[in-house]
Amino acid sequence: MSPLRQRSALLYGDPNALDGTPYKACIALHSIHPSSNGNGRIALSCSPQSTALPVYELVSQAITEQGPIEIAVLACEPLQILDAAQECLSNGIQELIIITTGVPPLDMVQLLAIAERSKATVLGPGGGLIIPGRAWFGPKDPVCYLPGNIAILGRSPALCDRVAKYLVQQSHGISVAIALGDEGILGSNYVSWLQRLQDEPITEKIVLAGISTEIAEVEAAHYLKTGFSKPVIVYLVGAQEQFPCNFQTAQAIATQRLRANSLVPLAKPNALQAFQEAGYNPQTRLAALSQFL
Repeated sequence: MSPLRQRSALLYGDPNALDGTPYKACIALHSIHPSSNGNGRIALSCSPQSTALPVYELVSQAITEQGPIEIAVLACEPLQILDAAQECLSNGIQELIIITTGVPPLDMVQLLAIAERSKATVLGPGGGLIIPGRAWFGPKDPVCYLPGNIAILGRSPALCDRVAKYLVQQSHGISVAIALGDEGILGSNYVSWLQRLQDEPITEKIVLAGISTEIAEVEAAHYLKTGFSKPVIVYLVGAQEQFPCNFQTAQAIATQRLRANSLVPLAKPNALQAFQEAGYNPQTRLAALSQFL
């Protein structure tokens, strides 16, 4: 399924808490701000003429009044994410974007098991997606983006914003930007989104913006080595650090250590080498991307 196809969406969270924060959602060429009529789940209309944002207490009520909803953006408290995801999945919503960070690891394990049984897609925690001029889900900065034909697939929203700002400065536009998140347990990886972008007609090139010491980037390199039809420009941060660095949150680091049943420093994957072995020329400086655009 194309990530650029316009679809109906629902924002799940406290509208009072969301108003005035980066966790707003924008869809169908205009911004929609949360209503202040108490707490609830927020259904987003895909109609450009829509200016009001109806608030519902239940996802099922939103679907009854608004019709089928394909995407749920979860922006509630970390301890509420699992329940929110279960409610959305049980009502037939097949794509979840979790923009909340700090979701308990065991909750994510359970959530992903439920999503797998439902054949649903999960982006995040700490993830986000933006289609410039059309949709904005998550804590990305939309002023960094202009429509175009280059997709950005990266770790954090901040890293995607940084790449997008540079591309726009170089007179290149963005078809879609996808931030996987930087938590210890993520809902999706580079490979699944590369597969979706491969058949996306608007996207002509992909900038993969990752971390040089993470296993997900190594897995992406192994996948690309098998053959990929579109040009991929690889940008890795952290490769030139003098001392070993971990760009994840403290909770994510602790989660990885617990999964390894050890508190000794874990060996760092070498994504730089993996991409080189896959036949790519990963860049460690943002300015170096211009020669590949």
